[in-house]
Amino acid sequence: MNIGANKKYAIITIAHLRFRHEDSTFYRFLDSSIKVINNNGIRKVVLDVRDNNGGEAVAGRDLYAMLSDYQFKYFDSMEERTNKMYQYSEYTDVDTGYYNNWQYVPLSGTDGYTILKHPLFGLQRQHYPNYNGELYVLVNGGSMSATAIFCDILYTNHRAIFIGEECGGGYKTCNGNAVNLTLPLTRIAFSIPLRKFYISASGNPFKNQCLDPDIKIKNTYSDFIKGKDRVMDYTLKLMQRKSLEGF
Repeated sequence: MNIGANKKYAIITIAHLRFRHEDSTFYRFLDSSIKVINNNGIRKVVLDVRDNNGGEAVAGRDLYAMLSDYQFKYFDSMEERTNKMYQYSEYTDVDTGYYNNWQYVPLSGTDGYTILKHPLFGLQRQHYPNYNGELYVLVNGGSMSATAIFCDILYTNHRAIFIGEECGGGYKTCNGNAVNLTLPLTRIAFSIPLRKFYISASGNPFKNQCLDPDIKIKNTYSDFIKGKDRVMDYTLKLMQRKSLEGF
């Protein structure tokens, strides 16, 4: 985390969400960052999740919980095509006990199943301490999977201003719990998602596309060569302008 000039703002960059509950490093970082922000009276935060290609949905939920004053929903439901080990699963890295961890109910009219219970269903609790000031989220096409889900929840709850480029994940649904399959003869390897997530995002503002930022702006190749970050520069100027205007 970086604190701006005169402690007027803070910048938090999160490169990925591949953290589990037992990984205390991520949660210590979030807790300490929120405490520093609140203790210094900072009311403007830039959250940079560009090129953050996701990770654990629980980590995204926990990050949102630190940015909310209220309880919230994260997932409405989850579906899978099968409830048991499938053909050729011996060529994947799927845990042999994977299907024993969930309760499955057949989906009416399909050959799939829905997950009956999950910790991310229902109301999720906000975290204390949390940050409830202005939030500017930087996104691009590399903001995918669990990160896109996190952004969807921010958007549907009107929690942030999004700046940058279209996210790389769906607004209403997302696939996940991927396994790696290696073909036995050619050794060609690829990833296959097992689960479909239905996100607790309201409406369909993007017409079945990904989340589109409120302010569209992107870095150019010239910016990259010069080491310039046009998106961040714009965001910092926007925050300064809002302060001068009394927002």
